[in-house]
Amino acid sequence: MGTVLIAGGTGMIGRHWIEMHGDAFDEVRLLSRTSGREGRIVRYAWDPSAGTYDPAAFVDVDYIINLAGAGIADRFWTTRRKQLIQDSRTQSVQTLLKGLRETGATPQMILMASATGFYGDRGSDWVDEESDAGGGFLGTTTMAGRRPAPR
Repeated sequence: MGTVLIAGGTGMIGRHWIEMHGDAFDEVRLLSRTSGREGRIVRYAWDPSAGTYDPAAFVDVDYIINLAGAGIADRFWTTRRKQLIQDSRTQSVQTLLKGLRETGATPQMILMASATGFYGDRGSDWVDEESDAGGGFLGTTTMAGRRPAPR
């Protein structure tokens, strides 16, 4: 099915996604703090906080999945932790965009997930892609740095 590049592939969702779907791809690449190979998975070094990445990760990539970001359930949400959660998400997106622009990569699809709490607690109300973000921290986090989609 081609080559998939995953940022955040070592996190809870990323590891599970690779286990469930990784075999469907010819090559699975991870953007990670360290480079190397683990079986059929190739890791390419990147540091979103510094805006650096290995350009080789983007060569002939067909799909990009961005799940990168500091964990939201593993520590208390202090003011400092909230800033880290937001920064880690915006910096990963900025670094991916930089990589795409600088390498000229043209994947068929880019999928980004920022926080499972985008819609907030709506009780039994149904939500869909047209629904507004929730008013809580996770809803506002997913909107940080967001620009309106081009029409």
